[in-house]
Amino acid sequence: MMLGAYVAFFLLTGIMVGEKPNIDLDVGWSLNRLPGATAEFADLSFGWGLLVAIALSMLVMAVFSIVLDRVVYRPLRRRGSGIVIFAMAALGVAFSIRALMLIIWGPDPRRYVQGIHLAQHYPFGVVLKTDQVFIFLVAMGLAAVMYFVLFHSKLGKAMRAMADNDELCLAAVWARKKSLALQQHMAEFSGAAAGEIVISNDLAPVLDAADIAIDFSLPEATHKVLDAVLAAAKPLVIGVSGLDRAAVDEIEVVARTIPILYDRNMSLGIAVLDSLVRQAVASLGAGFEAEIHETHHKHKLDAPSGTALKLGASLAEARNQDFESVKRYEPAGLKRPLAPGEIGFEVSREGEVPGEHTVILYSESERLELKHAVSSRRVFADGALRAAQWLSNRPPGLYAMRDLLFQADT
Repeated sequence: MMLGAYVAFFLLTGIMVGEKPNIDLDVGWSLNRLPGATAEFADLSFGWGLLVAIALSMLVMAVFSIVLDRVVYRPLRRRGSGIVIFAMAALGVAFSIRALMLIIWGPDPRRYVQGIHLAQHYPFGVVLKTDQVFIFLVAMGLAAVMYFVLFHSKLGKAMRAMADNDELCLAAVWARKKSLALQQHMAEFSGAAAGEIVISNDLAPVLDAADIAIDFSLPEATHKVLDAVLAAAKPLVIGVSGLDRAAVDEIEVVARTIPILYDRNMSLGIAVLDSLVRQAVASLGAGFEAEIHETHHKHKLDAPSGTALKLGASLAEARNQDFESVKRYEPAGLKRPLAPGEIGFEVSREGEVPGEHTVILYSESERLELKHAVSSRRVFADGALRAAQWLSNRPPGLYAMRDLLFQADT
């Protein structure tokens, strides 16, 4: 902040014309008087020159900050340095910058004085200088703009994603032939793999630009994706739901050559729930009936969900059963008690529920419920990114989210 102020004064006094610090100078510039202020002292104490100098200094400091991050902080992050090392580095940088300022501009303080401006009286007994009100309004406006950019623009969302994971960045996007994304220009991103994002309906250039692929498309596209990643020899994370047996068999074949992580649900919590279900069924043994209840938003077409079927398959495997022979789902709801060994499914579609799954194990004397609920669909993206990072240095093979969590060293 102090360095930015010195840069602004340097621009104002050394480059820009018509602005002099440390003198009382009326440049004949003011804003309209603010509401509630008295008409006598409503003008601001500075002119356009200082505003332009501050804006330019902000740009200079932004470039300086990026260079500083590349030279000092990024190498520390890549080495996994702790917070103490970062604190020591920041302190060293601060002292170095202060010394540089003293060398360039000397130890004497610098002020910008342009007349005497008295405080104004506002409603409710508030007394402020017009400068203070102006600065407050500008700060609030900049905060609103920053919020909009970070949370409602594509660039801002990408920036936040980069901040959450500095090891990965978006390199390319595969779009359908008539997708509007093909006509959009994506800004250049900085990060672990800087470069302009490729958007194409051809998988070859998309995979050529990336180190690893993530597929959340549709079952109809799975065969094409598998052929492309096999030809490009790129690892693949598959989160497509609703794949049939033939598609899964093809995944298993391709996984002999390249590493593939396939799971019907990329949530870390579901992976833990799947493990708990296996443990519970193995521990409880015979005598417990099993039901799986799932609720999703009203737009979801497949039922039961892929995650519910995944949990059911894990349950059946823990019982040494063939899942297809013990699975029981009735769209209108279960009308009769479950036969011994059957796994019942109850499905609800309501509102905008991202996803809820409950595995119920019960006997005549007790009942055990294991539940997982999603509050935001971002959980699937977070899980897929973590899976991509984990898969990037794995040997060829077929993996699942439980391998990421429970067999990370294998």
